[in-house]
Amino acid sequence: EKGRSNALNILKDKMNENSEFLVFCDADILLRPMAIEKMLEGFNSAKIDLVGANILPAFNFSNSKSKNIIQLMHEARIHTRRKNPVHYVTGSMYALRRSVAKKIKIPKEIINDDQYLRSIVGSGRWIRVQSAIAYYKIPEKLIDEYRQMRRIERGKNQLKDLGLAKEETFSRAAFNRFLQNIKGLPIKQKMARSLNQMIKYVA
Repeated sequence: EKGRSNALNILKDKMNENSEFLVFCDADILLRPMAIEKMLEGFNSAKIDLVGANILPAFNFSNSKSKNIIQLMHEARIHTRRKNPVHYVTGSMYALRRSVAKKIKIPKEIINDDQYLRSIVGSGRWIRVQSAIAYYKIPEKLIDEYRQMRRIERGKNQLKDLGLAKEETFSRAAFNRFLQNIKGLPIKQKMARSLNQMIKYVA
């Protein structure tokens, strides 16, 4: 069977008995030197069971207008995260403590395995290591960017239906936070961030 969740279940079942951690990463990411070693340092605290890397976009500059728009969208997200740092563990690269990995079986239909694991492990038991840097490839076309974001939003809705994620509403307070987040951005990045938000709520 295909799928990330199925791949994770297979990997954890085949873990060497002497292995302390299960490391999972996408095939198309580029790791900075010592990224895995730095990520595993997050387990120095016994209360931590899930650790993620700091995943950043790898920009490829070209003359393609659509690609430039996509780049601006990702730059706008980074700007927002710096203003409001939420150290999420993302699916591109993370590690699980062996004792915990062995107890978890991810349903094969789960789309967002990273968000699922954060919910199962529990608040306060996962972290992201900022110095463990890896880069992901951004989509080539706007339609691919939309499909990727749509899939993520479908995964979030799936977890809400399972009671593993909170319902999000774009309230006046949320809109005011959004305006605060884009404050200070160049006009093109404000447009890109607005496009991000539009895709999120129509996906």
